[in-house]
Amino acid sequence: MVKSPQMKWSKSINRPLAAVFLLISIATAHREEVRSPDGETKLTFAVGTKGELSYEVSYRGNPVLIESRLGFKLHNLPDMEEGFRLLDRSSRSHDETWMPVCGERREVRNHYHELTVGLEDGQAPPRRLNIQFRATNEGIAFRYDFPEQEALDSFLIESEKTEFVFTDNHVAWPVYSAQGVYERAHLGDVKANCERPLVVEMNEGPAVAVGEARLVDYARMRLRPVEGKQHALKSMLACPVQVSTPYKTPWRVVMVADNPCQLIEGNYLIENLNDPCAISDPSWIKPGKVIREVTLSTEGGKACVDFAAKMGLQYVEYDAGWYGPENDASSDATTVCRDVKKAGNDKELDLHEVIRYGKEKGIGIIVYVNRTALEKQLDEVLLLYRE
Repeated sequence: MVKSPQMKWSKSINRPLAAVFLLISIATAHREEVRSPDGETKLTFAVGTKGELSYEVSYRGNPVLIESRLGFKLHNLPDMEEGFRLLDRSSRSHDETWMPVCGERREVRNHYHELTVGLEDGQAPPRRLNIQFRATNEGIAFRYDFPEQEALDSFLIESEKTEFVFTDNHVAWPVYSAQGVYERAHLGDVKANCERPLVVEMNEGPAVAVGEARLVDYARMRLRPVEGKQHALKSMLACPVQVSTPYKTPWRVVMVADNPCQLIEGNYLIENLNDPCAISDPSWIKPGKVIREVTLSTEGGKACVDFAAKMGLQYVEYDAGWYGPENDASSDATTVCRDVKKAGNDKELDLHEVIRYGKEKGIGIIVYVNRTALEKQLDEVLLLYRE
């Protein structure tokens, strides 16, 4: 474990520990670093003597993540985790303010310092890999960039070896499904399939959130323990990924703040890492607050419309079950057919009447459709719902 000599408690480092620090430093072939604009957060990238890739993160001089490995396991090809050498590096700064289509803020500032390293491994022919690191006042992020090359034209990523190695068995808040219950635990209790973001409250230190951004054409990342390492998690992809170069992965994000509330205040970091809006005219997007209708009935829908109009909400949502059981392949999303097992059979739903009533009161109606229906009816339902 490499510890910064700038730590508050560095004066108490004894001679044996100092000697270990020296030996570990010697074992590192190359190191590069990038700091946030305010100087509080630092990311250090290292190439080891065996060509292994790793990074570390510190906040206000204290370690947040210690030596965390980087790399990939490829299908029917040598893994990309060792044998690398640094070819080149570049750095730049960026500072802009932009206006989102909707959200908590009228303007968002995107201010960061960036380090990009160019690498090649020892295969014949050598394979190229770039890694892009960003340091912001809200945390750090990085992504892998496979440039166009003959050595890696088209290949299958079986798994990603990105690690997040913490300093101790800190308090964490894991959850294992998209709508699960968050419960207080410790890093040592975190199991496979942990959802992101994962919030970690460091002992007498900052709060951290591990997540991802710009998930467009890649498997989603969950987290799992690293076998043989304490307090360590690694990327767990939902499925293998077919890649054709040139290709850039989603961002791996480590938000850092003094407390969990400030993590929320800095959540625009994810927006900044996502691609700009691709819709040329987004004026039709009308953001607003919504109430969910749970009885799946005309009576309940109109009651929700009245409530929304009174309380200054903009939408009423009919959730799963208005066109039949959501996970039943026979359910037809072009019809109104209440799931009686979920909502009972003592009421009726005239969805057209609820939509008419909502328009009269200035309230929009949102309908939920499960992927089971969308995957076979998408073109049909989009035309229907537009009418």
